[in-house]
Amino acid sequence: MLGQSYGVRGYEKGCGQRMKVFKSEAGRQQVWETYDQLVKQWGVAVEESDLETSFGSTHILQAGSRDLPPLLLFHGVGDNSALMWVYNAKVLAEHFHLIAVDTIGGPGKSRPNERYRRQGMDHKLWFGELLDGLGLEWTYAAGVSMGCLLAQTILAAWPDRIKGMVGMAGLPAHPSLKSFSLKTMTVFLPEALFPTEKNTRKLLLKLSGANASVFTENELIMRHYGQLLRHSNKMAMAKHPQKRFTVEEAAILRERALFLVGDKDRIAYFPGCGQVLEELRIPCEILPDTGHGINHEQAERVNQAVIKFLRHYGAKIVSQ
Repeated sequence: MLGQSYGVRGYEKGCGQRMKVFKSEAGRQQVWETYDQLVKQWGVAVEESDLETSFGSTHILQAGSRDLPPLLLFHGVGDNSALMWVYNAKVLAEHFHLIAVDTIGGPGKSRPNERYRRQGMDHKLWFGELLDGLGLEWTYAAGVSMGCLLAQTILAAWPDRIKGMVGMAGLPAHPSLKSFSLKTMTVFLPEALFPTEKNTRKLLLKLSGANASVFTENELIMRHYGQLLRHSNKMAMAKHPQKRFTVEEAAILRERALFLVGDKDRIAYFPGCGQVLEELRIPCEILPDTGHGINHEQAERVNQAVIKFLRHYGAKIVSQ
């Protein structure tokens, strides 16, 4: 069941032999301080709690009326829920009961345990425990970057309980679409290795499209992102398997998924991917002059796409 949020002592006591998410206690304190400040920028009332699972404590942010359709939200590698949904939560919470998950291993407030460190993540088990612990008979899901992959994975693992999903800054895990993990790594270099204030800005400009100012002109986002680069353990999320679907598994994406990708996304986009998706009959929108931070850079457009797809198209699936 959901418990109370833990404090510093609980974090220190719980680390033990666990995989360290942060390089130091001082770094964790800095990240969590700006994490809390970012949550306040959501502009909507937020309830924070922790859910114990087989792989550690999963931190949950909830916003919006519980009478609205539930929507699970997954962030990407190297960030957390507070940062990921800062420009989306207020609008989406008018249409959904938001349940933003700090992925175990990521630099948020979730805490991996020894099982996670030794064995890695079993996504189906973790997702099932989240759904049951949150009391969700069914839900929608959405995610950005790695969160896009997690949203697809939970849809494939629990098709009777996930009624629709929106993936952002990522493509379908379809065998026809190759993974570019090496390319992804090189995009972050060399700035991520030397995360000075100047390099943090340079990296965000590299990852963004025409609307990079949503990052660079928000002092709190710049400070928090710089802290994540300096203080987080980059290998802590390496325990998440990168699932690739079979053709049969990927068929569900045609009916229940929408993908949003920016044409300046140096990680997810490649020329011609829109045509490939069209041939696969998987719904996709390619946003011009938009980079990897698609839901920040094009918050209004992304918010409306999520609302339209899940509340209208997805509602038909729920009623079936």
